[in-house]
Amino acid sequence: MRRNNSLVARWLLGSVGVLTAALLFTMALPVLLPPGPAEIDNIVWPLVLAPVFWALLFTYICLEENLRRSAILLGGISVVCGTIVGFTLFA
Repeated sequence: MRRNNSLVARWLLGSVGVLTAALLFTMALPVLLPPGPAEIDNIVWPLVLAPVFWALLFTYICLEENLRRSAILLGGISVVCGTIVGFTLFA
């Protein structure tokens, strides 16, 4: 029974958790990147890097043996990016 619960938790982390972290990363990246000469670099790079970041996180969640460590990493990324987005929107 414990193995089944671990699979459900890994599935939730790999689907909802990774998608949320990747979207928050995509929303926070324009704030962190300086605008380029054409003033569009800070919009283009997040759109290009979003699938790459999602794929890296998804692969990490699937391959990591310690589920707690992967949940902490995913939560940390989400909190940092969410804080950046929140300060930008409400400041």
